[in-house]
Order: sequence, then structure tokens, then C-alpha cells
Amino acid sequence: MAVLEEGRSLIGLRLIIIERNSTMDRFPKLLKAIFCGLVVSFLFVGCGDDEEEVLDTYRTKVLLDMQMDAEADQTICHKYRLKKKPIHLEFEVVEDSYKEKSMAGLKMPGMKTTTGKMVRALRFENIAKVVEARYCLQENVILALVMQETRGEDCRPNQSSTHPWGDGGFGICHMQGVVGEEYGLNTVCNPNCGEKHSKFVCFKHAAMLGQQMYNDDKCDRKLMIDRDDRLHPVLNLDAVGRMLALAGGSLENKVKRYRGGSTKQRNLYWDRVSQYMRLLDSKTRRTKVQKEFNKLNNDKLKIGGEIVRKDAFKQYIAEHQRQNVNYGMLDYVELGKCECVD
Repeated sequence: MAVLEEGRSLIGLRLIIIERNSTMDRFPKLLKAIFCGLVVSFLFVGCGDDEEEVLDTYRTKVLLDMQMDAEADQTICHKYRLKKKPIHLEFEVVEDSYKEKSMAGLKMPGMKTTTGKMVRALRFENIAKVVEARYCLQENVILALVMQETRGEDCRPNQSSTHPWGDGGFGICHMQGVVGEEYGLNTVCNPNCGEKHSKFVCFKHAAMLGQQMYNDDKCDRKLMIDRDDRLHPVLNLDAVGRMLALAGGSLENKVKRYRGGSTKQRNLYWDRVSQYMRLLDSKTRRTKVQKEFNKLNNDKLKIGGEIVRKDAFKQYIAEHQRQNVNYGMLDYVELGKCECVD
């Protein structure tokens, strides 16, 4: 069983994952209990029977104790299996309270600002926390990579001034197609992917996928995930976690291996990622981000047609993290924790 325990008396809930052979007629009620207990997601809503409650994520640390199910395939965590995708996930609304709500009147902080990057990245914090726990990674490294790679924008190709659709890097945390394939993801890349100067760069496939995302899917993640596993938030961040785990050594070594490139490029990359980790770990900085977002959106943001009067930040993040559940988080958490061996 996978058990997650939150270290705060306010919640004090434990999560027991449903076995696949359990009685499924109780699934909706159990599902609600599960995600009220899944405090690693921090902000899930609807823990009471008759009222919604947004849990405060920014003043508490979460203690995760995920253990493999006795019947699970534990070899999946062995190093020689880390290049295999551990699970196939799709989009499915787990129950009515997790249906997507409309948003209007949203004003986001500038994309290039630190606050803007943090707000966008924090939408995926519940996924990042589970991945970090599964692969024994230091807290906040996944989101720090997201801030560096995409500023938290999951519909953002790895663009440049000369290539508007990018060089082939996609996902919440950019990943090249050939690398995604190496780690078991289904991507638009094929054996002919790559340019003469680098197998990791593929302008043709970047343009094709980018135009499909923007023009056909209108950046609707529910549609995009069918085109490429890198566009699936859980599968993308899981692959990032597997890459870091396989790299081994210190966290600095893991991050530099993820970046690749020259020594200078790796060092600069590590400097930025470690800085973002410190910001994410700072309660003061999170409070500042929260206040800046609320100043822009309190009494203006509408979620599900209702104006958010107080703490728009919490409710905005909560809504996005609630949606993440529909991308197979229950099944992913059920995989449990890998053995932490370098």
C-alpha cells in the first residue's frame, strides 16, 4: 500500500490506495477520501461533505511515506528499468467535483518575472511532489526545473528568435523528442528525427507539433496529450524524475546531467535552478507571490462563474491542481515509492 501522511494536526489524514480488486461500487466516496488525504497535492478542495475547503499549502511541510504495494512490480524501480515508462495515463474526470471550471477575468503576472514563473509552475506542484517522493529527489527540484525550462507554461515550445516553433523541446519541463523516446515516451519523433548537427534537435517535428498544439488544439491540454506523452503533465514530470534519478550522485550532478551541453552552460543552468529552489522553499517569497497575485485578481477573477472575493491565489492554484488529478494521478500514486539507491 501507498501511505501518505501529512505532518499537521489540522489534517492528520492518511491515504490508503485502493487495490484494483477492491469493491468498486464504493469508488466515488473512497476517491474523495483519498484526495482529501492526498495532502501532497496541498490544495485539493471538497474535504467536507457539505462545504469546500482549500488547504493552506504554504505554511506546512508534508511528510511522505510511499511504500510499494506488496503485489506491485518492484523491479520497475531498479536502475536498469528507469528508462521505461512506468505507466500509461490518459485524461478522465474522476468525479463531478473535479470537472473543469471556467475562468474569466484572470490577470497573470508577467511571464518573465519571478512571480509569474512561480505562479505558473505552482499549478503543477502536486504532481511534482509525488514525482520527487517516488524517485527520492530533493524537494522543489522538479518545479525549479519547470521554472527554468518553460516558466510554467505547458503549451510553450522551446522557441528561439530563428525558430518560432522551437528545436523540438516540449512539455511542462522541456524535453527533446529523442530523449523522450529514450525514456519510453511516445512522441512525434521517429528514427529520422534530428538535424545534421545534432540528433537532439528536430525543427520539422517541432513545427508540426507546435502548430497542432496552437492551431488545432488551442493549447487544450486534454487534446494535446494524445499527440505526444511529453505534453502529459504527469508523464512529462515523471520522465524528468527518472532522468534525475538515473544520473545519480549529488543534486548538482543530477541537474547538470539533465541540462547537458558545455561546462559553462551546465554551471549557469545549475545556478539558476538552485536559485529557483531557494525561492520555492522560502515562505516569505511564497507569501509575496500570493499577495501580488491577489492584488491583481481579488474581486476580478471568476472561477465557475463566481467572483473570487478573497485569496484568489489559493483558489486559482487549487483549481489547477484539482484538474491534475484527472490526468491519472490516482493511478500514478498507486505505483508507490522507488528504492532510493544510487
